[in-house]
Amino acid sequence: MFKFTRADNDLNLQITQRIAVVLACLLVPLLAVAIVAPVWFAVAGGVLIVLAALNWRYYAFYVRRRGLWFGCRVFPMHVLHHLCNGFSFVLGCTIFYASSRVGVTVPGSVPLSRWDPKACGTARG
Repeated sequence: MFKFTRADNDLNLQITQRIAVVLACLLVPLLAVAIVAPVWFAVAGGVLIVLAALNWRYYAFYVRRRGLWFGCRVFPMHVLHHLCNGFSFVLGCTIFYASSRVGVTVPGSVPLSRWDPKACGTARG
């Protein structure tokens, strides 16, 4: 994404999935605020309804295959999946920025430069 400066709508990068990740991440502060001011539970409920509407085909598949109870149990796991995607995106952006702009390297991260097989003696020749 950063290399080509755009995010194409392919695989899991469709606009609906991006919106779902943002909404799932929005749920965390909404639920935290709702503990203090319960009126925010209504807003969080609205966000959950929008999340369900965005992914209704996905949940309908599970309901058809395994029943309503299973489909209801898939929903919170899918919200957790979106939260993990959001966390991974932020972490990946942070590592990329630290590597490309600041020059900080993170152990275990993918290097920005191309891999040179000659440099590590694995070139076939």
